[in-house]
Parts: sequence; structure tokens; C-alpha cells
Amino acid sequence: MGRPIVREGSGISLGILERSDIPQLYAEFNTPDVRRYLTGRERAVSLEAAYQMYDSAQKDTSTMTYAVAVNALRGKGSSDLAGTVALNHIDWANRRAEVAYILFRKYWGKGYGTEALSLAVMQAFWTLNLRKLTATVCRPNRPSVKVLEKNGFRKAVTFTNHVYVEHEGYVDEFIYELFRQE
Repeated sequence: MGRPIVREGSGISLGILERSDIPQLYAEFNTPDVRRYLTGRERAVSLEAAYQMYDSAQKDTSTMTYAVAVNALRGKGSSDLAGTVALNHIDWANRRAEVAYILFRKYWGKGYGTEALSLAVMQAFWTLNLRKLTATVCRPNRPSVKVLEKNGFRKAVTFTNHVYVEHEGYVDEFIYELFRQE
């Protein structure tokens, strides 16, 4: 039986993140290339800590994390998992959330990030009835900036020399925002 799908796209879909995904997520998210532009709070220091983070998130109504599933691999016996997209810090009263996404390195440059964010925007606005999404990205992460801008996000705030990136020093951090079109 395949992964339950929440929202289907042409190349990828958003599915239910399962506890059995944790070892693969732990291994992929702790590689230097994938972690390069993360702020550090997303990193689990051990596999057991990764399981604990997953278990805790299952009880947290202010976070929804979805599996990014490659459609061509779904139900084929190999893992369809290509990364995650999450709606974090959901403020139900003000109908807003912060979106974050991470893809495994072998899926970079295939349009999956753009499609995953598009599906997450639809999920947030049309299923969860949110009205605003924000995303944080640092200046050197050009691929992520492109993903946001292709999905209609606009830069709202720039923090100068705000975050430290190994081998690059302190870099600017941007906050992007997208409002639901009524």
C-alpha cells in the first residue's frame, strides 16, 4: 500500500509523512549540501532525537509537515520520499503560517521544489483556509529564492548580515510573503 496523498501534482505530490520515513529524512537532512542554508534548529543530533521530533510534531496543531513524494516512484517498491514541506507556526486566529521546504540533493533542479511549494500554498489557502504565508531564506540560497518568486511570494523584509553560513560568513536573510487572493 502506498503513501496516503493529500494533494497531487504532475511530478510530485504532498503525502502523509510517516514514522518509517524518519531514518531516510535523518540521513538526508544531515548532509552538508542539504543543510547548508538551514539555521540549525531543524537538525536532529541523533536518530532517536529525530523520532522524538516526529512524535512531538504529531501532537502539535501549529505545525503540519508533508512528505514530498515523487509520483513516478509511488507504489513501485522504492522510497518515493524526496523531501518535506511544512507549514510551521500556524496562527489559526490570524490565519497565517510560515512555510519551509527541503528536498534531497538528488531531486534538486527538477522543478520539484517549485511544485511542492505550489501544492503547499493550495493546501494552506484552500484546505486550511489560511490567508497569508511567509518564508525565510538567506541571500546565497538562490534556488530557494527562485522557488518562492515563481510561486508569487514577494520580499517583505531584509535583515542585513543576519545569519551565519559556513564558508560564507554573515549573510542577509529575507522574509518573503504571499497573500491569498480572494
